[in-house]
Amino acid sequence: DQPRLAQYFVVSAALTALVEGQRVSAGGILEELLRIRGDDRWRFDDLSANLAGITFALQLDTSPGLFSELASSFRVADYSLRSTAGAAGFTHEEFVKEYGSISDERFLKQEDSLRKRLLALPGYQPRPAGKEGSPR
Repeated sequence: DQPRLAQYFVVSAALTALVEGQRVSAGGILEELLRIRGDDRWRFDDLSANLAGITFALQLDTSPGLFSELASSFRVADYSLRSTAGAAGFTHEEFVKEYGSISDERFLKQEDSLRKRLLALPGYQPRPAGKEGSPR
């Protein structure tokens, strides 16, 4: 699971650097929906890794001075939510039953909760005066 989540984080961060973040987010969600039409499962951990990569890239874009700080102090836990232990995910049918669709209020509430939890992580907090990197 960790290599898959790291891949989602890195790919989402790289794509965000190339295109607008909201399109990357929508693309990540679409990818997950297409995968569950087959034998794969929807995992909020995957969405969380996508959102973390996007948020990280947007922070770097607005705070280029953060690069030097990260070179000596980057910790994954500061920028990405911990994987949910035993999160088996949802089949397509289970996802539809539980969340309806990606425009359903139940899904949007979960997505919003992930975004808020990400922004509460230490890496996204304002830096002391004189240090760049504040995402806000």
